[in-house]
Amino acid sequence: MDHPPAEVYDVLNFFETVGLLANLGYLNKTDVWEEYADARPLVAEEQKNEPVNYTNFASLMDDLQEIDKAHGGKKTHPSPDELYSFYADEAEARPGEPVRQASKKMK
Repeated sequence: MDHPPAEVYDVLNFFETVGLLANLGYLNKTDVWEEYADARPLVAEEQKNEPVNYTNFASLMDDLQEIDKAHGGKKTHPSPDELYSFYADEAEARPGEPVRQASKKMK
């Protein structure tokens, strides 16, 4: 993703916190799996300059990929356009609003 919108980083920071809480055992990773999208390309790009950025989210994505495989998911990564769309939708979501089905299915 060449020029991600600033809102993407709000969502990545949120998932970094979710990753920390899941790694500490405060959140069930299968529950988290229901609401995430694999953002490895963007996280990898961020880690080129600062390897410690998003380490909890990266670890969480590894665990969620295994859960996805166990639930019959594909071992593919979304395209940059799919990632952009997912995170743009997530960044605009408001508490209590339903998440669009297309966004939830993007794993």
